[in-house]
Amino acid sequence: MYTCIHTPGTFADVTLTCSTGATVAPEDLAIVLTSGGPQIDCDDVALNVVQTPQPASYLLMCVGLRSMVVFFRYRRTVSS
Repeated sequence: MYTCIHTPGTFADVTLTCSTGATVAPEDLAIVLTSGGPQIDCDDVALNVVQTPQPASYLLMCVGLRSMVVFFRYRRTVSS
């Protein structure tokens, strides 16, 4: 939860970042705007989703690439 207190009649630029550490389905993401007072004014509200690979994904990719290199080197020496 983020609370922003500023002068009435002005706007504040706010950027919030949330890292889940897991895969989140798009239908599970939402923006909820509430007000503790009589009025809330919001402009240009956006939700940007950036998927970042987990360290295990990098490890799996490296192991796969290394296995391919070893396989093709072995194949080349056996056929020679």
